[in-house]
Amino acid sequence: MLISWIVVLVMALVVFGFRFPLFSRSYVKPLTDEQAIKLFLRLKRWRQPDVDMMVANYRRYASDLDYTGPVFWKVKAGYTLKKHAARNRDTWHKLYYVRDWPIVNDEPTKDSIVFWVPRFVRGSTDKDVPQMMKLKAELRLRYDLPGHRGSGFGSAALLSALILAHYKLTGERVPLQCQYAASDTVHQDGFRLNGGGFRESGLIISYWGGYAHANVGFFLLDMEELES
Repeated sequence: MLISWIVVLVMALVVFGFRFPLFSRSYVKPLTDEQAIKLFLRLKRWRQPDVDMMVANYRRYASDLDYTGPVFWKVKAGYTLKKHAARNRDTWHKLYYVRDWPIVNDEPTKDSIVFWVPRFVRGSTDKDVPQMMKLKAELRLRYDLPGHRGSGFGSAALLSALILAHYKLTGERVPLQCQYAASDTVHQDGFRLNGGGFRESGLIISYWGGYAHANVGFFLLDMEELES
């Protein structure tokens, strides 16, 4: 009887807008194109034609990869690799080994709208970092994308947050074919962290020397920060 009353109370509080911390920890929320446009107009105060063109170009890039799902994601500030990704049950052994890694730049995520298609850039594997960056620049020109808002490959924290949010939303594990996505996060020894190998056992965070590898590629990613 007591349990029934507790359930009723919780449901009533949720209906009337009370937010429980347990249910409010999601750092990544998918957006429709229309929702993203409204946020850009309201929070960034950009011109409507500019926003419409930018969103259309991002969607065209996604369509060329045969992807029709969300391409814009609203990200909350504060998510880190060691504190959050390394506690997630959808990671390999909750990334226990990462917690002691001397990471140079495990920067927390920022309040932002992120453009991210959960598909590797075509032809991005078997390339070293300079070749990847060159390919990325070529794509920006081809699709007229705002390169000044890009942040390299994205931090390992941001990438893991996006990958895990996509998995929670769709059940799809990316990168596909258990490959690994390059990041901007660096181990103290100079190696770049990457994320992938995502099987039923969970998402793996590893690192590599930036050389060409058949199993390492990258996602095209852009981030527009929002005022806190």
